[in-house]
Amino acid sequence: ESFFLEPNRLQNYFANHSQGDLSASIHSSFELAVNEISDYQAVRWALQRQATAWRNQSPWFGTTWTGKDSPLPEDLSFQSCVQNATQSRDFHSAAFANKLDLGGIAQEYRDRFAAPVANPVADYRWWYNGKDLQRVLTRHLSGFDFRKFYDWCIDRATIADYPDLQFINDYIGNLN
Repeated sequence: ESFFLEPNRLQNYFANHSQGDLSASIHSSFELAVNEISDYQAVRWALQRQATAWRNQSPWFGTTWTGKDSPLPEDLSFQSCVQNATQSRDFHSAAFANKLDLGGIAQEYRDRFAAPVANPVADYRWWYNGKDLQRVLTRHLSGFDFRKFYDWCIDRATIADYPDLQFINDYIGNLN
């Protein structure tokens, strides 16, 4: 999902499907969605950073406290996300949990997300979970059918559209 969730691609889709009202607001909707979810993503990345170290103690350590494919928490504030993550069963089952400053690690990611970048679209596509971003965008693009949008994208996508996928393709091709 992250590869297709780009303001310009959505704008093109809206223009081709007579949804001009959504087209006009897509860039502001993206900005709102990215800002709304950034603290949640920072905490998820902090959990991910610890997941490798904790795998020996807890074979399945999740990077979210809401459960797989669950809705996002109602409160996406930094304090709420840190508090809910540290109260999760996975977090408490990890041997290092009492030594970890999850809030401090999450703050590093929070600072990173707030820093200006040359290409914000590529940046959020790398750092933000596509399903999470879609869930927030759904709040801002009421009634929009993302499944139809993804199908439309798949029908038109080529690997050349995605330099990072092209790199992986080339790398794998060179392994032979």
